[in-house]
Amino acid sequence: MKVGDRVASSAPHSEYAVVNVDHAVKVPENVSDEEATFATLAATVMNGVPDWQTLSWEKASWL
Repeated sequence: MKVGDRVASSAPHSEYAVVNVDHAVKVPENVSDEEATFATLAATVMNGVPDWQTLSWEKASWL
């Protein structure tokens, strides 16, 4: 990656952000901004799936 490349990351929502290169992925030219945003959102959601699979209803009284 180089300065000026269009990237997706888990940085806070902003037009510009400074992140480590290992926390960003270059967005290909044929991928729209909307598609790139969805991929980041999907990765964030999927990160929580293993936690939900092991959660028992007794422990989830806050739900």
